[in-house]
Amino acid sequence: MSRRKTGRAWWALALFVVFPIAILNPASAQVLTPAEIKNPEMQSLQEHYMRQLEAAGAEIQAHVFPFPFYFSRVLDLELAQQQRADQRSLRFDTFRGMTVIELTGNYFGSYSTELVSKSHRALRTFQDVMLPILDVLVPAFRDNPDVEGFAMEISHHIRGKSMGQNVEHPENLVLTLSKDAAVRLVNAKSETDRQAAVLGGQFFFNGEPFILYLSDQAAQDAAQTLGNSDQSEKNPSAQNSSADSARSRPSQGKSANPSTSSSSSSRGSQRSSAPAAPSRDTSPEALAKIQSDNQKLIDLVARELDPQAHFVSYAPPAVVAFRKGAYVEFSVETTLPSAVSGSRYKMAALAFDDHISHLIRPMMAYLKADTDFDGIAFSTTIHQSEKSAPDPKSNPDAKFNAAQSGVTKQGSASTPASNAKQGTDTKQGSGTAPGSPATLASSAPQESDAKPASAVQQGSEAVEFFFPADALRCYESYDCTGQQLIDDGYVLINGERVSLNLELAE
Repeated sequence: MSRRKTGRAWWALALFVVFPIAILNPASAQVLTPAEIKNPEMQSLQEHYMRQLEAAGAEIQAHVFPFPFYFSRVLDLELAQQQRADQRSLRFDTFRGMTVIELTGNYFGSYSTELVSKSHRALRTFQDVMLPILDVLVPAFRDNPDVEGFAMEISHHIRGKSMGQNVEHPENLVLTLSKDAAVRLVNAKSETDRQAAVLGGQFFFNGEPFILYLSDQAAQDAAQTLGNSDQSEKNPSAQNSSADSARSRPSQGKSANPSTSSSSSSRGSQRSSAPAAPSRDTSPEALAKIQSDNQKLIDLVARELDPQAHFVSYAPPAVVAFRKGAYVEFSVETTLPSAVSGSRYKMAALAFDDHISHLIRPMMAYLKADTDFDGIAFSTTIHQSEKSAPDPKSNPDAKFNAAQSGVTKQGSASTPASNAKQGTDTKQGSGTAPGSPATLASSAPQESDAKPASAVQQGSEAVEFFFPADALRCYESYDCTGQQLIDDGYVLINGERVSLNLELAE
């Protein structure tokens, strides 16, 4: 009997020793189990790549950070709380339409607000925590076809005085990068290359968009430039020879654009303070790569928004080059009431107000991910409302009316791509770029011929709107008006760039 009791005692002791070791096994201590992930697709990926995640998590945990760093399910914990809390957070997730490997963690470095600026705090945590983590994750998953990017949210602490009392509280940083931007970052050989890669992602400081500068000098220069710009706004008599600065400040004389407000001025000054990004590669190969990298997201937008956008079925979205930038161009059709008449400028203004502007916010809800294109373009063919079509037998040319506005006197297609090629506003498509609806209407009249008689329109205008990403985000958040969005972008009517004042045109 005593031997059996002794055997049980040894067995219990073995369980007591082995069980905690199994729980604390560093190979799985940082990774969520698949059962804890609610999204079925992410759950499947978590299960499929569990071993790779565990290996990456263990390598990150083994890294020696300047101050204690913990994987965590919850941000902003005190150190004593963190040591008792769940320390697993490495997981597959979706971030604004992109499948990412995401990590949440608390870093217990504490910065003095009196001695360390906001930009330097962000830089130190990026260099000391985020970059070492990316140095582990990116090589491990760069060739994984299911991984589209990386995201992390990291908390650090700051200390200072409030009402004469010493206080300490956390700050939260969020970084998201596409896989391509992350690879460029970890492989960068110079600060310029690293800065370009970081600018290709998204960085948030306490929930607000933030430009992360990878040197204190760059941050100081940007702050000084912004300060000078603000001073110029307070002193309207100051002259600035830069055309871009002139666009971003309210003019003193009679304004050609009375609806533009001072908020556009402030946004223009902020954009000018950012370091000059390396010039965009707009070769067909580069555009095709951007298209391929973002195809899943582009297809999702086209599928979900088609009922209200009226996308042109034979002209799928394509990445095109315009003014040394890469834009995702969506081809749509705009139908205006039959009673509307007026100039092409009025038609373009109504197309924006009644159609295009209503697509921007729903579209931006999908496109807030770390995209590697510079903006969005809408190419629309504007028709008047439905009218009965003339009998083709009595008027053989009636079925081509929708295409006539896109044909020059010599009979060549007057598309934005062909007309702008001789000016500064050049636009070039990727290998799969279909061109604008007007181009296809003139080259494929059978599409118009296939429409029901009641739907044949009596005339059309080809209008393109090119909007930079920062202007779209400003409009999305109601921080600027439709007119300001127009002013920050470019409008082409039948291939010619125009100035468009919504109030005056309508």
